[in-house]
Amino acid sequence: MNIVVFAALRQEIKHFLRQPGIKWSRLAGGRMAYGAQFEGEKLTVALTGMGMRNAAACANDLLAAQRPDLVLSVGFAGALYPEAQYGDIVCPEGAWLHPDGEFIDTGGPDFEEFYRLVSEKTVAGRGPIVTLSRWVENEKAALRDFTFTPPGEGSLSGDKKHLLRICDMETFPIARAALKNGSVFFGIRAISDKSGEEINFNPMEIADSRGQISTRLAMLKFAAHPRLIPAAARLQKSSETASLRLALALDALLKSL
Repeated sequence: MNIVVFAALRQEIKHFLRQPGIKWSRLAGGRMAYGAQFEGEKLTVALTGMGMRNAAACANDLLAAQRPDLVLSVGFAGALYPEAQYGDIVCPEGAWLHPDGEFIDTGGPDFEEFYRLVSEKTVAGRGPIVTLSRWVENEKAALRDFTFTPPGEGSLSGDKKHLLRICDMETFPIARAALKNGSVFFGIRAISDKSGEEINFNPMEIADSRGQISTRLAMLKFAAHPRLIPAAARLQKSSETASLRLALALDALLKSL
């Protein structure tokens, strides 16, 4: 089986990449991608960079070149449900694009099987994810009012209210590229910020040209706006917890396939 894993940031997947016994090699080309044999399967990990545009460009290029059997979109997510805890694992079973409202069904038989495999090894939840096509100030407040309306199903109500709603900036274009390619798609997201927490700055403002966090740009940003430092420190700490849980979930899935 040929498997490609997409993550926006190295911080998201660093603990998985550090696993003993896996020999990673940098793949040729302009993308930040690494290849290895994992449990006898061909595995590629690609860092797309933050944002929908970067994710779409990376996914389209790599999937056209590799034609993988399975595409995994992994990384951090913001929670839109009040009981969220840092590191919660949520598997998206439907992806929306904000603000357009375009919908992709990421459920089905493959989702059920993969979700079962993840859930057997680590605590996980399921629910819809909404991808921001562009950064929105007070994004959590805007997304709480976003209408989750799958085509032909009406609004999510009744027994669907319990679904763990989450948000990110990459899942939708990766899912779209995977399904267009004819690959099976599955997502694993770990909560890095809770529903009542706003990041209060556009993460792309501290990213380099590849969409990766730049230490230099971050230092300049926070030196100019020290009021952002407490929230950034909290996010850094919660992201460490999310990265550890994400590595456990991804490892559990890959070893179960």
